[in-house]
Amino acid sequence: MTIESCSAFCETNGLAYAGVEYSMECFCGSSRASAALQVAATDCNMPCSGNPSQPCGGPNRLNIFHSTAITGPQTNPGVNGFVHVGCYSEGSTGRALTYGVSGGVIPGSYMTVDMCTTACANLSFLLAGVEYGAECFCGHTISNGGAPATGCNMPCNGNSSEFCGAGDRLNVYTRGTLPSTTTE
Repeated sequence: MTIESCSAFCETNGLAYAGVEYSMECFCGSSRASAALQVAATDCNMPCSGNPSQPCGGPNRLNIFHSTAITGPQTNPGVNGFVHVGCYSEGSTGRALTYGVSGGVIPGSYMTVDMCTTACANLSFLLAGVEYGAECFCGHTISNGGAPATGCNMPCNGNSSEFCGAGDRLNVYTRGTLPSTTTE
């Protein structure tokens, strides 16, 4: 563990804050906790396991670093064999992706693009969509009049570095060519 290795890991995962603790632990986040308090530097002086000349926090103490290279949430380009195909509106007569897997399958407070695409793949669906920061839907086609849209700008509840749609907006991912039909 070094300050550089922790910072690079966090940046690679789209998170602007890196914290080293207890000589060998690395934590990442998109913001500092509002309850975080600055303590004396002497509380954060355990040597890093990978570079003893660097301080790597202490027991229940983090040395925190901020990267200006991370500008905020971004659209996840794809994961688990799925690729992002765009932002879509919900259908005018029903859901654009008709099978919901939110709630008991994936608690909304933990929603990420990775979790949603994994769930849809496990159910053998071709499409996955994240909506409203906390919801996941699957399907084989864009249905009920769902159409390309803008406004997918709500961070995922489980990973604030990526977008999970918005109200009536889905970031849609596919495991192949986006089907041209809009009925299911």
